[in-house]
Amino acid sequence: MMHNIEPKYIQRFHDTYTVETSGCWNWQGQISTSGYGRYRYPGGSYAHRFSYTVHKGKIPDGMYVCHTCDNPVCVNPEHLWIGTHDDNMADKKRKNRQNHPHGELNSSAVLTETDVHFIRAARESAGSLAKRYGVSKHAIWHVKSRRTWQHI
Repeated sequence: MMHNIEPKYIQRFHDTYTVETSGCWNWQGQISTSGYGRYRYPGGSYAHRFSYTVHKGKIPDGMYVCHTCDNPVCVNPEHLWIGTHDDNMADKKRKNRQNHPHGELNSSAVLTETDVHFIRAARESAGSLAKRYGVSKHAIWHVKSRRTWQHI
């Protein structure tokens, strides 16, 4: 299944992973901060989504491409399935992968609880706060809207 994707994108894709004994095709290109393979192509930027599209077909709007192998850099179409956000969260819970440390206990946290309290109370712009704390404007918006640091 090619689905009207230019051959040059397909060839470059197939040149950018290694096949492991586990059966995973591990992406060797750029990796996003969330751990997924990044692959820029017309209409997208994630390697596993590209793989699904090339090998299995169009991804319905609003749907996720999930991994049976729980390896975010895997692009093997046999390890990929379509599901909703709720399907993905149920799969995560079923596999006992839902317990990640929150706030300052998370090793990748940039902000402290004190920072979060200040950011939520501040009246200055997201851009100004982002510069002050060394994070993106999106990170500030997520703190203010309680999409992150929900436990505070």
